[in-house]
Amino acid sequence: MIIPARRTHPFTSILRITAQTIILLFAGLLALWGIVAQLLAVIPTTWLVPALRIGSVQTVILTVSIIRDGMGIYNIVYTFIPLVLFVLLMWWFRRQHRWLRIVTTLCAAAFIVSIITYVSLVVTVAREGGGMYALAPANMQMQSWGKPDQSITFGQPDGTPLQADLYLPAQTDNSNNVPVVVRVHGGGFTSGGKAPTAYNRFLADHGYAVMDVNYRLANTQQHTWNTEVGDVGCALTWLNTKGAQEYPLDMSRVGIFGDSAGGNLAINAAYMSNNGTLQPTCGNSSDLPHIQAVTGLYPVVNMVVAQQQSAIGYTVGQSYVGGTPSQYPDRYTFVSPSTHISKEAPPTLIIQGSRDHLVLPGPVAEFATQIAAKGIVTRYIELPFLDHQTGDGLSTLTVGTLAQQQFLLTWMDQYVK
Repeated sequence: MIIPARRTHPFTSILRITAQTIILLFAGLLALWGIVAQLLAVIPTTWLVPALRIGSVQTVILTVSIIRDGMGIYNIVYTFIPLVLFVLLMWWFRRQHRWLRIVTTLCAAAFIVSIITYVSLVVTVAREGGGMYALAPANMQMQSWGKPDQSITFGQPDGTPLQADLYLPAQTDNSNNVPVVVRVHGGGFTSGGKAPTAYNRFLADHGYAVMDVNYRLANTQQHTWNTEVGDVGCALTWLNTKGAQEYPLDMSRVGIFGDSAGGNLAINAAYMSNNGTLQPTCGNSSDLPHIQAVTGLYPVVNMVVAQQQSAIGYTVGQSYVGGTPSQYPDRYTFVSPSTHISKEAPPTLIIQGSRDHLVLPGPVAEFATQIAAKGIVTRYIELPFLDHQTGDGLSTLTVGTLAQQQFLLTWMDQYVK
């Protein structure tokens, strides 16, 4: 007797195909994200220099990497999900499609790489004394970081008001004994401004008065290569005169730090203030304090390389400096921290991501080696597999952010507090 084959209801077939398609699209998008993000974490930045010279490509690379770093341990989760889904699809299709095997293998590789990179970062941070953070961020909630206690105007060079936020310790004894840390924001010398960060309130909670300063930004008409560091100097003179009169500040204990372009300005301001070459745009150079320590977070230390190897660096050079190194060699010399190295330079901490696609890590490491060879107390920390902002990009409390808080605090405690 012949048993007739069971017929599948057309509606059931449609549901199955629809479900398979939805899962395939969802898994495919997650897989694409995970594979690309993890590739960018492991491929050396020097290999991608030709791509970084293309503005749109560099922007995509930075966007993907900064989001990846902000996700922290959740990268392991988001690479595991597509791996499971593609294994499910292989079973569901009942056939060993070659493309399914390839994609599943790539998903497995991305998952393994996400584990390796995260564990390597955690181990490196612990080894460098930044603390042990096994699971970070604990959640993907954006942090508010805490508001400033007061906003002030510290100068008006050429009629432009310059403002700053002050973060003060919770308790002071009004005996003028609070150490001070100045924060200089990043933004490629052309954008950004004072704002709550992971470090301002954190330092204030550990006994420091923090002054987060603005400076006049560059644009295609105004090339501020010779005024931005002077504006930082303007803030320093205000601290040493009016600030010290109005707040319990100990101006014999002053540190400064900045990120990216702000790292450049912080290092230059510290070096120039201490060697007597800084010309503040308000106040007098005689009112500049002696800087006890400086920290640069992924700082721009070689504008020539940035202008030549990065599309964004080229654009920044056009606005900030006004042209290329061949057009304005003296200007590029002035904005380079190497120019201002002297025996008076304060202890210098530099933190850099090993996969930074905006401020390439090679020149930063070379600068750290250079200043150490000059006898400056130096510490260079390279956080493995992290891009620009080293995990700060999403305002989540990542391993990179937690580590930099601790590294910065330890440095200021050792040389300022």
